[in-house]
Amino acid sequence: MKQIFLAVLTVATVLSIPSPARSNQLNNLYESCYKDGNSQSCGRLGSLCGQGNARACNLVNTASRAGIGQINYYCRQLNNNRACNFLRQVNQAGGPSNLARLCSQGSGGACNALSVIACYAAENSRAGRPPKCRLLN
Repeated sequence: MKQIFLAVLTVATVLSIPSPARSNQLNNLYESCYKDGNSQSCGRLGSLCGQGNARACNLVNTASRAGIGQINYYCRQLNNNRACNFLRQVNQAGGPSNLARLCSQGSGGACNALSVIACYAAENSRAGRPPKCRLLN
């Protein structure tokens, strides 16, 4: 019985380890989305998340939080009304994850909103350097 349990545990462990190629692809998409502000990479991560890839969901959420956090800074700390309005629109659309899903289905407006979030996520990743994203000025 103990040997059967160990065999099942070993098989389950092997099946749960993502392949290095898939992991590298996700890492590359994340770097492109978060550090470079590439909305297509963000959209692809969103699509993979929608297909049930939990790691892609975690990466989308991390990049989205960084972008939304940066936009929130402009809204709250710098009293930027365009940033505040954008945050309201993102919330009305169901949040960044829903925008990524809609973008992967071909919604131009969702892709544009995702581009704004990705741009500010990239700005957030550049902490300590001058701002690069001016979409909500």
